[in-house]
Amino acid sequence: MKKIILFIMIISFVFVSFCLAQTSSTFPQDKIDRVILNHWYNCSKFTRIEEKRNINKNESSFSFGDTAILQDRKKFEKDNQRETLYIGPGTDTLFIYSDYEQDGNIFIIGEGTLLVDNAQLTISGHLYMQDQGQAIFRNNAHLFFNQYYYHQYLLYLTDQSHFEITDAIFDCNGIMHSTYLYDDATFIAQRTEFPVWSVKKIEDNCGMILEDINCAGQFRIRDSCSVHLTRCNSIMSEFQAPDGSDITITFPNGYWVDHFEFSDSAAGVNGIDYEFVADSCAFCTWAIETFPACSVIVNDSQLCGSTIRMTGTGTASVEGIKQDTLYSNFRIPVYDRYFQLVNTHINYWWWFPMDNTILYVDSCEFAQITGSGNSEAYVTGSHHGGGQGEALMGAAENSFVSFIDGFSSYYVYTLDMGTFLIVDSEIITQCPWQEVNIATNQSNLLCVNSYLDPLPIAADAALVMFAAIDSPSTVMTGETVDIFGSAWIEPGPENPVAFEQYKLYWSVAGSFIWTQIEESANQVDDGILAEWNTSGLEEGDYDLMLTIFDSIGDSLIALRTLTLIENSEVEEEIISNRIELLGNYPNPFNPTTTISFELNTVNTEDTELIIYNLKGQKVKTFSNLQINNSTNQQIVWDARDENSQPVSSGIYFFRLKSGKEFSETKRMLFLK
Repeated sequence: MKKIILFIMIISFVFVSFCLAQTSSTFPQDKIDRVILNHWYNCSKFTRIEEKRNINKNESSFSFGDTAILQDRKKFEKDNQRETLYIGPGTDTLFIYSDYEQDGNIFIIGEGTLLVDNAQLTISGHLYMQDQGQAIFRNNAHLFFNQYYYHQYLLYLTDQSHFEITDAIFDCNGIMHSTYLYDDATFIAQRTEFPVWSVKKIEDNCGMILEDINCAGQFRIRDSCSVHLTRCNSIMSEFQAPDGSDITITFPNGYWVDHFEFSDSAAGVNGIDYEFVADSCAFCTWAIETFPACSVIVNDSQLCGSTIRMTGTGTASVEGIKQDTLYSNFRIPVYDRYFQLVNTHINYWWWFPMDNTILYVDSCEFAQITGSGNSEAYVTGSHHGGGQGEALMGAAENSFVSFIDGFSSYYVYTLDMGTFLIVDSEIITQCPWQEVNIATNQSNLLCVNSYLDPLPIAADAALVMFAAIDSPSTVMTGETVDIFGSAWIEPGPENPVAFEQYKLYWSVAGSFIWTQIEESANQVDDGILAEWNTSGLEEGDYDLMLTIFDSIGDSLIALRTLTLIENSEVEEEIISNRIELLGNYPNPFNPTTTISFELNTVNTEDTELIIYNLKGQKVKTFSNLQINNSTNQQIVWDARDENSQPVSSGIYFFRLKSGKEFSETKRMLFLK
């Protein structure tokens, strides 16, 4: 009974918190503005335009504008018809012998039992078990979580609860799934098919036994738990190195593991309380999760990955750390711990700033960066390459994460009340078990002058904002020119915020004196933001600033510099000054890509196209460009350097330069 009362109190608290969230803003406006403007101007001087607004930020209802911008995207609807199924307390038992669908959560509490025999249970919600509750799936039973994105629905075990699945299927709609074990819970799986990757977090005194499992998945092992795997394959075991632990280890070759034990009784392992045993297992990979005040040395090993968890109030800066790299003797530059790699190859890096820590990342490759607590992470010029297991990049709880001048080949995700800001970056999702870039709960996903495929969506009470000025880059003086871009928001179905307006301004570059071009209450997705009349303006560089507003006064800005050149009466002279880098296709690419640009100029001697790697090193230079009679010029790059040697997979930059007057850079990804 106490557990039921506790659950009712939790639900009541969540409801009150949600109501309060509708009347207050979790939008870190100052932090967002500072990051965007410092990136743009590389300084802190900026005079903000004061808007005269009759907005009451405590309003609890708003008029909903047209937010259905892209009809081909997944739209989440508010559903008040979902019901929670309770099993227990007491010896209450639910038997399922034919296919059953539950549109909502299932709570098994107080010794209640769920038994599924030779039937499919489809759940559009969480499966939560506590207080010795148990669930048993057997005899070709099929557990199906009908989820659309990772972490949407969980299997959660606590308080001596018990989950057992034998000769069955554990499926999650093709999306990666998470299982959490706490407080003496147990999980047993035998001869069961897991069609997609799953993440299992085992803490406290919990136990997990897997036998004859084809895709065992990822294990995060902590505290005093026990994990035993027998005749399993496709395993990634992530071993925690807690405060005070002292570990010096060489991991075995994971292709086939006859017997491997990681525990305090294993040679070179001290200061841990859990036990992991793998017997007769194949395709095993290993990872280390380090905490402050630990000491870890990994020798002569192949590591799948390294998780760096930052706690407390410290600050760390990392630069140039790469994935898929052999380190002969390398100490990770986070100095609240000792973590050294000796003759060890590491595939992926996972970074977790927590509490009140601050992390700066520059020119790195990583599989995951997720902020939590009140942490901050500032990521520049880096490649989010995904990896085995969790591969998301984003913000959780009350954290703030920014990603500037970067490229992601996986996906982005915000939850809780986190804020994730993407500036001048490309997100091209290629994750096999996650198809969406998404904001959930009450989080903010903010995109500025960036390209995302697919475009982000909002669930729950989350908010997506998108501001971009795409083109042009060169304009003739005296012309009235179309300014192309995007200005829209998408609130989740439980978020009453709506789009209010956008404003577009121009300024002589560096003057900080802004003149309004356009003000509109209509959202724009990849279209014309405004017509700009340049009559009376002198040639030179000009800044454009787009500001979009929601209905409670939160805003997002995007900036772009363009060049005005003198308009000649001679058509040939007009044509001769037109230069623009258009992009490349396909992107990502293998084995070749076509780079397109406009270059109708009589002076080609000083014009060149240069390919750079992520370190900024020149890879290939195309000079003395041969110009044809068409506007659109093209060069095919075959992913080879100046010596005709094939380059490695990864992110590359291509820059079009023409004398001192023009230079533009774009990014591309080569995949092998």
